[in-house]
Amino acid sequence: MPSLTLLMDNDALLKAAHWDLLDTVPTLAECRWVDTACLPHFPPRVARVEPKLFASPGVAQALLARLAQCQPLPAPDVEMLNSLQSHPGIDAGELLLVGALAATPAAFLLTGDKRALSALARTDAISGCRRRFICVEQLLWRGLDQLGPAELTKRLRRWEFRDEAVRAIVGSDGVKSDADLREGLRSYLHSLDHDAPALLVRGLGL
Repeated sequence: MPSLTLLMDNDALLKAAHWDLLDTVPTLAECRWVDTACLPHFPPRVARVEPKLFASPGVAQALLARLAQCQPLPAPDVEMLNSLQSHPGIDAGELLLVGALAATPAAFLLTGDKRALSALARTDAISGCRRRFICVEQLLWRGLDQLGPAELTKRLRRWEFRDEAVRAIVGSDGVKSDADLREGLRSYLHSLDHDAPALLVRGLGL
């Protein structure tokens, strides 16, 4: 029986889709796609294959097939919304996801919004959601575990321009070893963990 285990923001999903890491996403929370949820406005945008979102229609089709399995986003915790809605650095989508996270005690949130994480870390309202956020670099860490350095590098280089951290870690050519990639990922993870202490899950590079 499905149970809501993983919430996901648009940015992280778009990156996972372009890097062919969609099958890795639910494994971050040891769940299935039927145990996930995203923002309600996102699937229609994917279905329209909005050019500013996708480098290829095939990427959109692969993502849409997974999103069709998602659960509806739960109603957000009203107290959390009230506490964060005027906080700088947190946009409306991320606010809704964090509100849903607060309302779903067993869930985690995969996010590509580092600015929001840093902003959330500066407010006491988030105390009940600590160690429940997963960042894109942790997705890549799990992808490296599953695919190995050669295959992960190949997938990331298809669309490396979508993420500056990936551009820095992987580059556009040359061989990258497992140690090379983990060193680069760990550097970004430790930096984010410093900027947003106590928010990221442990493991997956931390």
